[in-house]
Amino acid sequence: MKHPAFPALRRGGGVVIIEIWVGGTKLDLSANCLTLQCSVVGRYNQLSFIGIIGLIKEDAMLDDQMVLRELVTTWIQATEAGEVSKILALLDDDVIFLVAGQAPLRGKAAFAAASAGLSQFELKIDFEIQEIKLNGKWATCWNQLQVQIQPPHGKPPIVRAGDSFSLWQKHAHGWLLLRDANMLQTLKEA
Repeated sequence: MKHPAFPALRRGGGVVIIEIWVGGTKLDLSANCLTLQCSVVGRYNQLSFIGIIGLIKEDAMLDDQMVLRELVTTWIQATEAGEVSKILALLDDDVIFLVAGQAPLRGKAAFAAASAGLSQFELKIDFEIQEIKLNGKWATCWNQLQVQIQPPHGKPPIVRAGDSFSLWQKHAHGWLLLRDANMLQTLKEA
């Protein structure tokens, strides 16, 4: 990513390193999210910090969106594979799941217990992320899902489809799911 005001802009591991030369003096600006540190302090002439912050913020948001997309994909793959432990690692301790017509499912233990009942079924999930919105340490994600639930013994599959909406919170060690509202409806039942 290059901008005419910034001669060298390179990216690595979530850190943006910008090298700018002003009047023969090299300025080193390291940015991780929105933190700026200057190794040379002085008069910056017409250097625009607003432009730098804008580039850094946009880059950090794109990185977080990519991470959230990967987490949703990991969730879907782990669900299909029945790997509940992988899903539990994505959950905040205070997670709450909301499903129409059912009492809220609160906490990791409740999720694990509910997931144990699915082990007899084969699941195939198609999903499309419709939107990810970021605001600091919070993110929302809207997905459209179609879940095919194959009961054992050759019984006909159950197909459920609809939207899910989730709230993610960023912690020091990464993003965790805090709330999930599942609005799937049964399209075809065995």
